[in-house]
Amino acid sequence: MNRQKKYASHLPVLKLIFDFVDVKNVFEYGCGIYSTKFFTERASLVTSVEMTRVEWYEKVKKEIVSDKLNLLFMLGDTASVDYFNKETTKYDMVFVDGQARLDCTKNAFGKTDIIVIHDLSARWYGRKSHGWVTMNVPNDYKMIIMNIAHPPTAIYTSNEKLFNELKKYKSTVFKD
Repeated sequence: MNRQKKYASHLPVLKLIFDFVDVKNVFEYGCGIYSTKFFTERASLVTSVEMTRVEWYEKVKKEIVSDKLNLLFMLGDTASVDYFNKETTKYDMVFVDGQARLDCTKNAFGKTDIIVIHDLSARWYGRKSHGWVTMNVPNDYKMIIMNIAHPPTAIYTSNEKLFNELKKYKSTVFKD
């Protein structure tokens, strides 16, 4: 599997969402060459927080130069979650691709209608040790795993029209 195919498996799903919903502002846990670039090309404002490696942050900062991008480095999962909690902005989308996917996802409920999680396969979802099965999901959010590319991309959304649109594609519905 080539590098782009493995690390950009979420792009077809993001394209579907952006084609169907007017996404203007995005919060991204874990910056990336493919995702951050995609967001800066399509959204009006992108806040992206790298949490693990300053070298990766510097690489993304050098490769993606945009007035639309607010790129931050905060070492550790707690720092980025704390930063997000202090935000008063309601984001159109939260993209989770950091180390603490479960905590970042829990944190996004109520602050966005669309939470996209990169690399969350059905195998991960079924592992109780990861906490996904026991996570308290608000009743107005539905969960779907998009199997368009491997590894899959998961979405929690309270946008009923988007959820119904995504079900038309290769997907697994976990919470309908």
